[in-house]
Amino acid sequence: SSDFSRCHAPTIKKNVRAITMDNLRQRPGEHNFDSNSSDSNCFGSAAAAEDHHRPTSTMMTFHACRRRCTRIHPGSISNLCSATLGAGALSLPFAFSLTGIVFGILLLILSAYLTIVSIDVIIEACARTKLFRYEDVSVRLVGPSAGRVLEASLLVFCFGTAVAYIVAVGDILDQGLRSIPYLWESDTDSEENGWSFTSMYSRERIMICFWALVMFPLSLQRHVEALERFSSLGVLSIIFLVLSAVIHSSIHGDVIGKGDDSKQTYPTDISTMLWPKSFWDVMKAFPIIIFAFSCQVNVCEIYERLSPNDAPNSTSHEMPELKSKQRIMARITRNGVALCMTLYICIGLFGFLDFSYDTVDNILINYCIQTTHDALMIAASAFVAVAVVVAFPFNILPARVTLKLILERFRRRRRCSRCYRFFSGLTCSNCWCLWSGLKVQSNEDDVTPIEVDD
Repeated sequence: SSDFSRCHAPTIKKNVRAITMDNLRQRPGEHNFDSNSSDSNCFGSAAAAEDHHRPTSTMMTFHACRRRCTRIHPGSISNLCSATLGAGALSLPFAFSLTGIVFGILLLILSAYLTIVSIDVIIEACARTKLFRYEDVSVRLVGPSAGRVLEASLLVFCFGTAVAYIVAVGDILDQGLRSIPYLWESDTDSEENGWSFTSMYSRERIMICFWALVMFPLSLQRHVEALERFSSLGVLSIIFLVLSAVIHSSIHGDVIGKGDDSKQTYPTDISTMLWPKSFWDVMKAFPIIIFAFSCQVNVCEIYERLSPNDAPNSTSHEMPELKSKQRIMARITRNGVALCMTLYICIGLFGFLDFSYDTVDNILINYCIQTTHDALMIAASAFVAVAVVVAFPFNILPARVTLKLILERFRRRRRCSRCYRFFSGLTCSNCWCLWSGLKVQSNEDDVTPIEVDD
């Protein structure tokens, strides 16, 4: 008996403590202080307390939805969609006017498929090389010379895209301001003082001010995950543009709608809009459609920031973690590209049906908000500006990383101290911190300058 009490005493004390705590959790009116009560009453009170603290169906549904959202990774999907959606959506109706409806939809589906394949190849390369920067992966796979060519092409691509986004925002702001009548009313007192809005207004001034105050500060984020709070807003802005285009085409369109705003006397026959007029029109529209899906330069950054819940964190299980991240990134890629393709088909199709062959390269110009003052399309133009502003940092981040690599390589391989002092004076660490948002540590004490004759 002594051995039994010595072995099972901790278990007995633990059970008695659990029964006592369950009794204390009951409501005050349900306590039973009778000394003749049996053990079944204690266990019954414990079961009642357990039922009282059991989660309800609403809580279980909430936690299930939360787990599903975590598996979907909506932040990463919104980042990928924001990097894809942008000013390219405004030119898709013009591309449909060149290719026709059938070839336009087929080219969009083909471009979406090629985008998924290219992203899968990039992710596979990152997993094989265990590198998570686009430039490092290219240097590792194709060599340093081809890596330098890729860096130069990436800089040119990001710079050209950034300039296109700034010009697009300038056009949207110019149209939006010109659609407000009272800003352009003549004021004699203001004109005599020389500070009237009409005399001071300039599209270039508005563009530069908006870039300096809004777009440039947003580009100073360190990582792509810091843009998740803004990327969802950009995706919702493009969705609002698509809904506005569908509504406008259904009411005022040349083909679907029969409103007073239709420019053509007779409605266009939809059978003539199904096919392209020539082969060269298809070739002219294909780059526009390909540009609309350009997001590959941001894939490595999005993939690196993934932290799947089911992936182990130990270093001995590195390959299972990478495989798990690959599967999650593949799911993110397919969901994001499918959403972008759906939005592109809607904006291209209904924009083309709205204005038929009068569609220009920027669909917002066709809406003529300066003269029509349509509130829905004015709001859609404002939301497009928001989407372009959100997409702008996704083009600056890869270029910024490439410039940082070039600067570090120049510091390691500098030829003389004079050239390095001149170059570092042009790109000092403080200016670089302001531009990139990253702290650049100077290691001038560790490297001795090489003396070269004049």
